[in-house]
Amino acid sequence: MAPTESTPAPAPSTSEPSEDVAPKRWVGVVSTITSVLLLLTLLATIVVAHPILKGRAADLGSAEPRVSFYWPPLAGLNSSDPLTPGGEPRTWINAEIRGDLERLVLKRLTKDPFDRAGLIAAREELIRTGWLKDDLVLVRDEDGLVRIGGTWRVPVAAVRFNDRDHLVTSVGELLPLSYGRDTSGFKVILGVATPPPEPGKVWIGGEVQAALKLLAHLAAVQGVHQIAAIDTTEFSASRSLSILTDRSNRILWGGPVDVFSPGQAPATTKLARLSRIYREHGRVDASRSMLDVRLADGVYVHDTSGVLARADEAASHTTDRSGSRVRR
Repeated sequence: MAPTESTPAPAPSTSEPSEDVAPKRWVGVVSTITSVLLLLTLLATIVVAHPILKGRAADLGSAEPRVSFYWPPLAGLNSSDPLTPGGEPRTWINAEIRGDLERLVLKRLTKDPFDRAGLIAAREELIRTGWLKDDLVLVRDEDGLVRIGGTWRVPVAAVRFNDRDHLVTSVGELLPLSYGRDTSGFKVILGVATPPPEPGKVWIGGEVQAALKLLAHLAAVQGVHQIAAIDTTEFSASRSLSILTDRSNRILWGGPVDVFSPGQAPATTKLARLSRIYREHGRVDASRSMLDVRLADGVYVHDTSGVLARADEAASHTTDRSGSRVRR
């Protein structure tokens, strides 16, 4: 049998057949273009639809604005909430002032629940009144109620200027309320030469603050209800203060309570003297036209009317039993 020739087998390929990458590249490009188009369509929809949706939401949520203040409570209370629903709030701010503040806010508000500019304008108006400090916050609820809260400035005394008694806080901030002479119900600071500042601002000059600190210390004195005013007329020249009582009698106090004054008794000593005088005489001024409690060695009586001088003169010419005149 004749031998057959065999055809050699082809050598195995050392590499995989190369894939056609063109279709995959086109798929990637198409996907990218589609994503971009979808994104552009979404953005266009938002831009076009947002005003419409906002308008519809505003229509659904629009309501006549109402205001609710967190009024400052009366002394000794933690809240100004009325005892019964719809009753009067338990606050020292009277109904007239409350009404004015509510109307001031309502003038700046609209039915639009998204009206942020109106809330900002109302807040600025309230700040300018001087009644509230800078932590004032206005929050609008879905039903149109605007809740208003912050720190209120509280009056503690009145400063007389041009025959008007202007209310001030414990640090001398001016409040937007003044009264005729002696009608405010507060103790009065007299002799202030500097005109009133803007509401909410501190009265400059220093004498108002010195008088306020003295009034705060006098609150612990027996007979403080008989004290009517602090006179600061001499403060700029000599740093001296005087106390006036409800009978227009004067008590010379001296320097500020928080400043050392050479030759004068400490403030604690002066306060103790006033309480002792009240216990002994029933009057913080001892029914004298002028008392001097400043000095370290005691209390002095100033006889401005000359009564004591005339009494001494009369006593110096009294006669003894034998008829002879004697001098004291």
